[in-house]
Amino acid sequence: DRSEGLTQVCRERKLPAVVGDALSVPVRSHVADIVISIAVVHHLSTKERRKKAMSELLRVLKPGGVGLVTAWAQSQPDGGRREFKGSDILVGWQMPKRFLSEPKRRKLSNEGTEETTRDGEKLVLQRYCHVFEQGELTRLLEEVAQEGSIPVHVRREYMNAGNCCLEFEAKKK
Repeated sequence: DRSEGLTQVCRERKLPAVVGDALSVPVRSHVADIVISIAVVHHLSTKERRKKAMSELLRVLKPGGVGLVTAWAQSQPDGGRREFKGSDILVGWQMPKRFLSEPKRRKLSNEGTEETTRDGEKLVLQRYCHVFEQGELTRLLEEVAQEGSIPVHVRREYMNAGNCCLEFEAKKK
């Protein structure tokens, strides 16, 4: 994970975890029985970066190991809180001001900028998202597997709560 805090939670529970980057996972090849990527690949700004992240999942997965990838879907459930007008978009994210440095907090409070919400307690930041069409995660994984001559089997791709979900396994050679 990229978050030191989340990896610390894992370590407290006696689970192995490292701080790392999805594009360069800091572990040896073929060591993981299970890999997961939850709400990560949709924040990668190019297809090449998304392919690299999928390639890293396949690299660290043992033959016979299984993986799960989830990413925001372009098609959202009826009555959901989001509606996407394209596949590459910016989405607002509210960051509590307590996570900002004191000088930045004072500056925003004094300016009353459009970046703050009405209560003045949160900063709204724009973050990039690529929202996936149904079947796109499978195509991405299969493209990466073919380019790397990695035998992979897609168990299923399905929609769940506004997300595309992909379950796969690395075939034994």
